[in-house]
Parts: sequence; C-alpha cells; structure tokens
Amino acid sequence: MFPEEETEEKLLQFSHAYITLANPIARAKYDDELNQLTIPAKKKSDLGKGRAKTANESPKKIPEKIQSEEKAKLSKKVANDVAGQTLKERQDFYLNLAAKNEHTEDNIQEFYDTLKTSGSAITYNGAVLQQIRKMKSITINELAQITCIRGAYLKAIEDENFSKFTSEIYLKGYLLCYA
Repeated sequence: MFPEEETEEKLLQFSHAYITLANPIARAKYDDELNQLTIPAKKKSDLGKGRAKTANESPKKIPEKIQSEEKAKLSKKVANDVAGQTLKERQDFYLNLAAKNEHTEDNIQEFYDTLKTSGSAITYNGAVLQQIRKMKSITINELAQITCIRGAYLKAIEDENFSKFTSEIYLKGYLLCYA
C-alpha cells in the first residue's frame, strides 16, 4: 500500500514512539512536553475571544501554576512507581551498564569479527543475542530493569519461543528495546 521508504519511515516512527512510551521516565517527560504544547494553544484561543483582561483572571493564574507543579510532581511519582526507582537510582543503573559496556567492548568486537569471517551477513538470533548479553555480564533482570520488559519475555526472545507473545507487534517492539 505504501512505498517501501515510507513504510520504513513509519516503522521507525512507531518504534521510537513505542520506546518512549514503554519507558516511564521518557513517558513522563513526553507527557510534560505535550501538556506544554497544549497550554499555549489554549491561551491563543482565549486571546482571540477577548483581549481585555479583568482583575478576576489574575487569581486563576496562580492556581493553574500550582496545578501544573502538582501535576509535574505526580508524573514523577507515577514514573517512580512504575519503574520502581528514583531518577538517581536509574541514572546509577545506566552508569553501571555503561561501565560494563566499556569493559567488554574489545571482546564484543572480536566476537563480531569472528562472525564476519564466515563471509555471510551477520544474522542475529536468540542465541547470538544471549551470547552478547552474557559477554557483557548483563543479567536478564538487569536487562528487564533497563528496558521495562518482563524478564520472561526477554528470555523467550533468547530462546526463540515466540508463542509467548500475544501479537507480533509486541515481539517487534521488544526486539527494538532489546537491541
């Protein structure tokens, strides 16, 4: 129905959207940005109705500001409840994984070189993904924590047990997060 380039572009957009919405912190940030975009649109429509401001409108601005601050606090709390971590804990976790990536970079490069010497294109299957994960000393639980995907699904990807997924779209999204 769509040209191949447009299909690829749409798939990429959906993938980015999925990753953003799957991560509670990124989701909260996206929601905040979306709320900021809708507020100016409302103000513009209000200006078109009447330019004269009355004294009664000033007190309304303070509660709106308080509401937006409360909403920001609530979105942070929701992100913390969903992820089960504070921002500091999550940042420390990312730094720990980054350190693991740096320590295993040479081993991973050797692994890729070995795969390339066979002459064919590198194909990633569950066993290869599992081997890379283990070379980086990353556990399924750590991967689940960083991707916000249940460990059972990540294990199913590595075992190539695709019957665990109710829909192909979940598998595609989880693969993008896993990679």
